[in-house]
Amino acid sequence: MKGLNTFYFALIMLLMVLVSFESVWAQEATFNFTGAQQSFVVPNGVYSVHIQAWGAQGATDPTDEGGFGGFVEGDLVVTPGQTLEIFVGGRGLNVANETGGGGFNGGGNARSTSASIRGGGGGASDVRVNGASFNDRVIVAAGGGGGPCDIAMPIGGNGGGLEGGVSPSLEPGGGGTQNSGGAGFASPACLDGEFGIGGSSAPNSLCGGGGGGWYGGGSGCGGGGGSSYIEGVGLTNGTTTSGQRRGDGLVILTWTVANINLSPNTATNNVRTEHTVTAIVVTDNIPEPGVLVIFEITSGPNAGEMSDPGSGECSTNDDCTADGNGQVSWTYSSLTLGTDTIVASIEDTDIKSNTVEKIWVTTRNVPTLSEWGLIAMASILGIVGFMVIRKRKVTA
Repeated sequence: MKGLNTFYFALIMLLMVLVSFESVWAQEATFNFTGAQQSFVVPNGVYSVHIQAWGAQGATDPTDEGGFGGFVEGDLVVTPGQTLEIFVGGRGLNVANETGGGGFNGGGNARSTSASIRGGGGGASDVRVNGASFNDRVIVAAGGGGGPCDIAMPIGGNGGGLEGGVSPSLEPGGGGTQNSGGAGFASPACLDGEFGIGGSSAPNSLCGGGGGGWYGGGSGCGGGGGSSYIEGVGLTNGTTTSGQRRGDGLVILTWTVANINLSPNTATNNVRTEHTVTAIVVTDNIPEPGVLVIFEITSGPNAGEMSDPGSGECSTNDDCTADGNGQVSWTYSSLTLGTDTIVASIEDTDIKSNTVEKIWVTTRNVPTLSEWGLIAMASILGIVGFMVIRKRKVTA
């Protein structure tokens, strides 16, 4: 029986721990290929988003493999309510007796005749901030080059990496780099890649398409892979790996909502003195500077009182925003006895801290025994003096 009670106690404690940490569990949004621009609005209380993106594969058929899409990931600084534009690359397609096949978001087009098959380049996958142009991209996963060609080793180059891959075929397009598009084979027969776009076949040539990317791969048989990109403004911890994705591209965003903790949990002060509470805002134990914190007394003799940014009540930042350590303090005083309950919250969110207590008292010092003796002696002397004075007045 004792062992069973111990088990239930441990189970209850575990459940309490899980509930207490529910607010810091990561949340996720997955963006699959749709052939169109998609959007993501940053939730309240979120200040960083982890991005994982895979570019699309170049065109392939049962015997000729297109280049695989590249992979990137990194952490992007964001603000609640901000909109991120998401572009998920489409895989390249084979064409026969036509021009086309380039995957959505930068895959280069191929051209073929009725007697041959050529493959389009795979599109890149990326995230854009403050706009939807190629210049607004902060992270890019490159697409692979188009594969099918009726020559030896007709495979496309893999999407980068910081540089796109090159097909081992006899007529390959070059891979995109951080500064330029990949060279087309025998250009201008097979066109060079450009910023954001894989090279396409010239109108009178028969070439596979280059992969999309930061810079696109060159057209050829097969096409070169595009380059990936991890140096956007606000992006940290960026990494990239070439040749990781078959089929269409993919983008996954992961985030954790910030938490706010208030201290001290309880304190006692005399009325007419000052009391300070300190809030700390973190996400996954990482401080969140610049977050505006609202302090409010929810019950007690000072119920309804709130922090006033710019009034001198908050420190170290007078505007009540968290400093570089994620901390901000609020100081107030009371003229009335009683117990205040205080809570802190992040502005324009439903994220609140733990509740703390402030007990306001009046302290009266109790005299010691020696002090009581002096008081008694002074009282006796006062009475004797009063009687002497009165007796002199009566005698007179």
